[in-house]
Amino acid sequence: MNDVTGESGLKSPAPLPTAIAADQEQPRPIGPREALDAHLSGGFSRRFVAQVVDGVILETVLAILALIGLPMAASAAATSTSTVAAILGGYLVLFVFYHGLGNSSKRMATRGRRAAGLVVASADSGGRIGMARAFWRALVSLVSGILIIPNLVVLFTRQRRSLADLLSGTVVLQTGPIAASGAAIGLVMAIFFFETVGGLLAVILLPVAMDFEVRSKVNEGYVLAETAKIAVGENFMTNGDPSASALARDYVFTPTQYVENITIGDGGRITIVFNARTGIPQLAGQNVLTLQANIDGRPLAAGSNGLIEWACAGRSSTQARSQGLSIASGATVPERYAPQYCR
Repeated sequence: MNDVTGESGLKSPAPLPTAIAADQEQPRPIGPREALDAHLSGGFSRRFVAQVVDGVILETVLAILALIGLPMAASAAATSTSTVAAILGGYLVLFVFYHGLGNSSKRMATRGRRAAGLVVASADSGGRIGMARAFWRALVSLVSGILIIPNLVVLFTRQRRSLADLLSGTVVLQTGPIAASGAAIGLVMAIFFFETVGGLLAVILLPVAMDFEVRSKVNEGYVLAETAKIAVGENFMTNGDPSASALARDYVFTPTQYVENITIGDGGRITIVFNARTGIPQLAGQNVLTLQANIDGRPLAAGSNGLIEWACAGRSSTQARSQGLSIASGATVPERYAPQYCR
């Protein structure tokens, strides 16, 4: 019933449905040694599919670890630099272990390579590689992947060997069909794209968000010092005495969660000390901000007459210096955490 009669009157087999025909055209799975002898090296497109699948797996695991680790980092008052370094370091370790263990396993491939019908084998024998060589290959692959250009070697070598293959004595072989439909591959590629973009944005924006949080706490001290600035101005206008006892008359500071103390010194110097023990641990050893009252670019002195200008200083005081103002020494708050006027 499935035969078709041609012009000659003879019957010919009816064409197979497209899905069945395509399935019959797929190569049957073969062993790594057979693939090596037949020079069936993994092509660029299959390698790309494998990298996308592996990338989705790694980035998903890293995202889960980050969701667990970020609250812990926040509670430990880790700096933005150390947090980002921990995330990147975690990815590097995860990458090497994932590829090292996968390529040295009995299946000779990571989950992504298995989906692409590929294995990683010894270039000499087509056999399974040891764990040490697999870890070395993963490390070289990671470095060359970051540099991008060394990966282009695969386009010019006879067996489509990458730099990692050449340095570790391995070859990527095609031993079976791609075990996924086009729709599945497209979905995985979309997930990989969004995870990659999201991860890059997180790495870029995380330090900004963490620094902003610390800076907002530091800014509280700057705002609270406004009362001290008013006391200095009013007391100096009243008696013209630049001593600490005269300028701080009737001034009392009550500590807050983030600000340990604000004191008034000789010449209109205000020192803000932040609570680096339990309030802002990121400022440990660098928790002092200073304000200096100036008249004509000098600290307050007996006989000074004119408008008071304030110079705020953290570890850096470029803005105050550019205005020709005197600054008080001893400030240690890093520029990244200091208010805009104190940088």
